[in-house]
Amino acid sequence: MHRSDTEYKILKILEDNPHLTQREISKEMGLSLGKTNYIIRALIDRGLLTLNNFKRSDNKMGYIYQLTPTWIAEKST
Repeated sequence: MHRSDTEYKILKILEDNPHLTQREISKEMGLSLGKTNYIIRALIDRGLLTLNNFKRSDNKMGYIYQLTPTWIAEKST
């Protein structure tokens, strides 16, 4: 599966810090929030990333990005 450099960088950022918001990722990457959202949605659609909500969290922004086994397998090749 072909991945762009931008997709790879976003996956690496989330691997190191899965609690980042899309706004924080866009700032770190120097991308617009819309572009960041588009790329993250594409990564989710391709099965490389999931988004989970911690309902019991006191933090209303209680979301975490999780890398999938598909990403981990691709990374090791």
